[in-house]
Amino acid sequence: MDKQEKYELTITAGSVTSTDSRFTMENLSLGDNYQPLEVRFVRADGVEIRRRKNKGERSISNQTLPRLAFQIYEKQIAALSVEEKENFPICRYSVNSEIIRGIFLNEEDFRKYKNSIEYVTYSYGEGRKFIIYCWNIFSTIIFVQECLKRFGEDGDRFVLTYRDKSETEDKPVEPEEITVGNGYNNPYSQVLIESKNIIFRGAPGTGKSYLAKEIAADIVSNGYYNKYELLSPEQKKQVEFVQFHPSYDYSDFVEGLRPRVNDDGSMGFERKDGVFKAFVDRARTNFENAHKSKETIAKEESAQEALDNFFSSIEFGTDKFKTINGTEFTITDVDEKHIYLSIPSNAIVNSLTLNLDELRKMLESGQSFNKRKDVVDFFGSKFGTQQHSYDFVLFNEIKAKNKKTSKPNAKPEELKKYIFIIDEINRGEIS
Repeated sequence: MDKQEKYELTITAGSVTSTDSRFTMENLSLGDNYQPLEVRFVRADGVEIRRRKNKGERSISNQTLPRLAFQIYEKQIAALSVEEKENFPICRYSVNSEIIRGIFLNEEDFRKYKNSIEYVTYSYGEGRKFIIYCWNIFSTIIFVQECLKRFGEDGDRFVLTYRDKSETEDKPVEPEEITVGNGYNNPYSQVLIESKNIIFRGAPGTGKSYLAKEIAADIVSNGYYNKYELLSPEQKKQVEFVQFHPSYDYSDFVEGLRPRVNDDGSMGFERKDGVFKAFVDRARTNFENAHKSKETIAKEESAQEALDNFFSSIEFGTDKFKTINGTEFTITDVDEKHIYLSIPSNAIVNSLTLNLDELRKMLESGQSFNKRKDVVDFFGSKFGTQQHSYDFVLFNEIKAKNKKTSKPNAKPEELKKYIFIIDEINRGEIS
């Protein structure tokens, strides 16, 4: 997955700089390719001021930067003469183009100067307005810088945080309404981080489920996206969505028995994780991996590589192995947690399922197991000694085939956040 990078553009009275190396004042049309995430004004004394959103106004959009400038310097701009307003610098497409000028008081006057629907309206006082040209996040940089030159103090600056638009985003459409808060853009994101749970209530069709997915996308992407559809496949694994209904029960949600057809055609039952337990296991695995040492990770990677090499080198159902007691068996299948064995005996085919995690732990331990009792002692259990016979055989087979590889650059996994969404929670049997 590509790194989801955020950039900061800083505007002062004397300079405009960005942490994005592609930025240039010579081509402000590049702003079409970016999505704003946050805008703030930082006074020389370090005090930060953000936009006071009006009713019906998006909290962050291409228009937030000029609106914040109007908010900061409203009185000074209002005091300008008509001529000064008309000649106020707003924008320049490139160094070779003319400067677009003009702060207008109504749409009619603005359209006489420039017949365009691309403008920002700032309302103040008793129905009064300022209107200037605006079409992307960079198009009003010159206007903001001029405000700093005329009205600001030394050290004052505006800071615009933005990101690249994804390929699936419709570039002409401005982002949905979001509010800044500790790296997140949705007002509920920080609330959920702190409280761990939020319940939305309201009439059907008011957007509760849509809002829940927006919050999840905001948190999972660390404020980079506000739409679930824009998340990568890996990020979507950090979000789970279920819808409750009267027949949704404990076995669906937590765990329960599910029928299984054995290799001999007989029916049996096995315990299956429900959607919530499986999701919690994913989150727990990430938490544990993120807190492991480099040495532990290197051992685990080496063990996993040994397992992968072994299973890829054998033919399921054909290659035979033998226990110390002479019992032959084959491996019929492997999944994420199990190894399935077939043990022919007196024309009867028996099946046995091994825990793959136990075998992995043996390989990670770095110990040598000379007899089955060593395996039983390793797990501190006298149960399952039959299974441990097969663990012992497979361990020795894998060790024999494995070529040691060093993992000097092993790094802990990134600690991620996981969001579980329950839709129609009031329709389920909560008990």
